[in-house]
Amino acid sequence: MNIETLARRYAMAYIKVAGAAFDEKELARVERLEKFLTTTKESLFFFNLSLIGPETEQEALDLLFKGFKTEKLFKKLMKLICNERRALLVPEMLRSIASLYREQHNIMLFSITTSHDVSDDDKKTINDFLAEKTGKTIGAEYAIDKTLIAGVRAQSDTLLWEQSIKKQLMAIRQSLVEQGVQWN
Repeated sequence: MNIETLARRYAMAYIKVAGAAFDEKELARVERLEKFLTTTKESLFFFNLSLIGPETEQEALDLLFKGFKTEKLFKKLMKLICNERRALLVPEMLRSIASLYREQHNIMLFSITTSHDVSDDDKKTINDFLAEKTGKTIGAEYAIDKTLIAGVRAQSDTLLWEQSIKKQLMAIRQSLVEQGVQWN
């Protein structure tokens, strides 16, 4: 069984047991923890060591899940994963938990890149446009990319929408190339 499948199974079990206790605040905590554990994979390696005593392991789990509403459930799940020496799949499991929550709540996450800083009103307009086109609630992370040349690019796991001068120039270039015009 591959890592993604196994992680998703753990995530499905967690979501089923957590039920309504898992909300948007819990989702935000899971996403922060996933980012932390993804960037510091060595922190998980220590859970796979048989030299670590149960007290030390418990202290580490207390630190990782402090403030979670489902803290006890996460700790039980982590103990199970650690006993199986599978701690390195925790970031993938956390990604799966977040993904399952979004699926259940009809949320689509977009990475939105703009050529310049945009106001909160502009962000709302972009989010409303994407919500109308997808029929989903939009979760968005914004970033600036000066190479867009006066535009916006919105990308999810399954969709890409871009409106920029750079895209228009690339389309013109492609059209000219197809017509046999040399481009240098």
